[in-house]
Amino acid sequence: MATDWSTVENNMITAVKGVIGGAWPSIANGSVAGVKALVTIAQEIENSPDMNSEEKKQLMSEYQQSLQNTITAYASITAAIARNAVSAALTVLINAVPTLAGFV
Repeated sequence: MATDWSTVENNMITAVKGVIGGAWPSIANGSVAGVKALVTIAQEIENSPDMNSEEKKQLMSEYQQSLQNTITAYASITAAIARNAVSAALTVLINAVPTLAGFV
C-alpha cells in the first residue's frame, strides 16, 4: 500500500504542535516548513534505490537537525522541547513508514 504522505505530514505537524503547546502560534510557519522539508526528503529516501544506507542516514539527520534548529530559533523554545517535538514528528513518520526506521 502506498504511503499517504499528506496524512503523514499533517500528523507530524500535529505531533510537533502537541509538544510545543502554547508557543505554537509563534513558530508555526517555520515549523510547518521544516516538517514539509523532512517529509519531502523522507519520500525521496523511501523511493530512492540509488542512495546507500549512509547517505540516507545523513540526509535524515540533516533535515532533523534543521527542524530542531528552526524550532529552537524562537526564544521561548528550549533545545529539549525542540528535541521532543522532532522526536514526536519522527515517531509519526516511522509509524507510517516503518522502512525509514533505520535512517532516523
